[in-house]
Amino acid sequence: MAQVYNYQVPAHPTGLDMRVQLNAIILALIGDNAGPTEPAELYPGMWWGNTASGRLMRRRNDNTGWVDVGPLDDPLQDIRNAVNSANNAIAGKVNRSGDAMQGDLWFGRVDWEWTISWPLMLGAGGSNERNTLIRYSYNLLGVGGLEYLNSPRNAVNFAFLDNANFVARESIRAGYRLSLGGMDLGAVGTGYGEIELRSQDGTWMRMRGRSSGGGMQWVNHAYNAVVGEMDDGGSYSNLGEMRMRWGAAWVSDGNLYMPWAGNWLSNVIGDINNRIGGLGGAFATRNAECQHNSGLAEFGRIVQGSSGHGEVTCPGPWVMVGLRGATWETWARGIVLRNN
Repeated sequence: MAQVYNYQVPAHPTGLDMRVQLNAIILALIGDNAGPTEPAELYPGMWWGNTASGRLMRRRNDNTGWVDVGPLDDPLQDIRNAVNSANNAIAGKVNRSGDAMQGDLWFGRVDWEWTISWPLMLGAGGSNERNTLIRYSYNLLGVGGLEYLNSPRNAVNFAFLDNANFVARESIRAGYRLSLGGMDLGAVGTGYGEIELRSQDGTWMRMRGRSSGGGMQWVNHAYNAVVGEMDDGGSYSNLGEMRMRWGAAWVSDGNLYMPWAGNWLSNVIGDINNRIGGLGGAFATRNAECQHNSGLAEFGRIVQGSSGHGEVTCPGPWVMVGLRGATWETWARGIVLRNN
């Protein structure tokens, strides 16, 4: 440990004094001016071994202060530690090419969104380069969401929202089936656009487009029969009807085909009408008064107080309408009725 108060040798010293002063200056320089306090004279670029803090200091070039270089016993220790720390950090980083990432990758956000942008090359040599964009955004629906923007960045093509909804700006296409909450759309191999609806007990009913001019078909759970169908005009085929399985059909004028009767409802009603003579024909309507269709006739004779007739009956289709009596005799009177 050596410090000097003056680095200048005075004029005309004796030989011994000069040797003592030069030796002190040389020892101070060799020992980095070591001491618990800074040297009395300060020069730009000088070294100071601060024994109080155990640090090697170097004077700034403008002589305004000291720069902490490192520990006195190992000035490069801090540099080595910094390099090792940097190497350890770099060892866990991903190279710009050739590396495969593992684990989660987290991004910070600025102004309520973070974005990842990359070029999507279209055409040879990237002559039609476009930029797609994925971002997390607090959207107009009031919930967060992961949004996929178009190349001009002026519209959201689709978004996955935090409330589990999916929003698309245009149509959605799927190569096989698109399932929405248990409902499948578009079964491959049928040639139809198809919607599959599942009930709570696990059974299915399917609706699909009908060929031969369009329309709708309903398919059973076993997927082996069309149980109902309707054409593009709201009826079935060229018959102008909606037909159900087993032959039942309902046509546009309201008529109904009944397989159990093997006939149309209009025909059955017409046949009944013909059998009863037609509505408004020979039969009276409900609560109508019946007219008689014959003159008055008398039947039998009951003689009172003798052994003569004791009863009399009006034969069909005669209907009794009254009695006629004399002194000892009574006759039943009747007429024939009609329905109008």
